[in-house]
This record gives sequence, structure tokens and C-alpha cells, in this order.
Amino acid sequence: MLGNKITFGEFLQQVKKMPMDEKRADLPDWLELVVNKNQWNEIQPILEDYFGVPAKPQGQSPSIEARKVTESFGGIRSNQTLYRTERNGVGYLAMLWPWEDGALITVKIGQEGKKRSVPKS
Repeated sequence: MLGNKITFGEFLQQVKKMPMDEKRADLPDWLELVVNKNQWNEIQPILEDYFGVPAKPQGQSPSIEARKVTESFGGIRSNQTLYRTERNGVGYLAMLWPWEDGALITVKIGQEGKKRSVPKS
């Protein structure tokens, strides 16, 4: 498993190489992008290599902990997915928010506890 041996920054670099429809934010501790659902098979192994299995899979109601962890990032709903890991005392997460059209997914990856301002396009 490669993910346990790479830094968060190296992980973000891997994700940025994946095909995407839009890059909304690219900061040292926060990456937000939009991908086509058809690209999920390429992205899922990278996420699971770094984070492991989802802490909250799509279709499952969010736990109190999942709600608390994601609150400052916009929360997490039952139709969304949450990946989470902790390394050297720092929490990292990835949230996948499918669009209502079923074709696109917003992917938000970041360090927990960081306030961020994403520039408006």
C-alpha cells in the first residue's frame, strides 16, 4: 500500500494528475475539484490507498462524528461519501458530493481544522 508511505502533499499531487472537469481550489491543505462520474474507477483506488475504506459510505446516514468532522466544510449527507484518516496527530478527509444530474461529483480533500477561503469564480 503506497498511501501509507506518502505525504499529504504527495497524495494531492497524485489526485491532481487525474482527469477532471474543473479545479475549484488548489491550496497546500485543500483541493476541490469536479470530476465526471465515469472517472470514479480511476480516482477511487487513489483515495482508498491513502485513506482506506470510506468512514461514511454513500447511502449510509452520517454518524454524529462524521457530522462533527465535516461541519465546517459544509457537512455530509447520506448520498455523499466521507474518507478520513489521521497521521501524526493531524486529521485529513475527502468528501465526495454527487451532483443531482448524476454525471458529476465534487471532490473536496483537505486537512481538518483549517479555515479556508475558496476564491469565487
